[in-house]
Amino acid sequence: MPARASIHKLRMRVRFIILVFRCAAILILVLGARALARTTSSGSDSVPSPQQAQITAVTVQQLNPSHDRANVVHVYHIVVFGRYALADWTARQGGGKTALAQSHGAWRVIGVGDLRLGAAALEKFGVPSRAARILAERMRQAWEEE
Repeated sequence: MPARASIHKLRMRVRFIILVFRCAAILILVLGARALARTTSSGSDSVPSPQQAQITAVTVQQLNPSHDRANVVHVYHIVVFGRYALADWTARQGGGKTALAQSHGAWRVIGVGDLRLGAAALEKFGVPSRAARILAERMRQAWEEE
């Protein structure tokens, strides 16, 4: 009987530890999602977190493919219209904007430019005129909301 009681106590401790780890994992996910959500413009047209995370990852991979720790890329704003997105970023060398297009559920970089990248440059990267104007305007608004 004493062996059964000690096995029961051990099982209860293991269950408690698993519960604590699950709660910690949920807390980390929530805090991470909140931090990630701060990089998008506010309002009803905000980018959903999974899409935003993919855009951020693609942008960082494009700008720092070797994952050089001395050249950390920070993505600040992401705006999306349809299947096109515009992300602005800073890195050791300066900053700029990245234009992205979505195809088959994945985002890919279609152009990189400086911080003045506007509708005309987006059109040169293949973004339709209307989408380019809306993306440029939303990015301007995102900067004004800071």
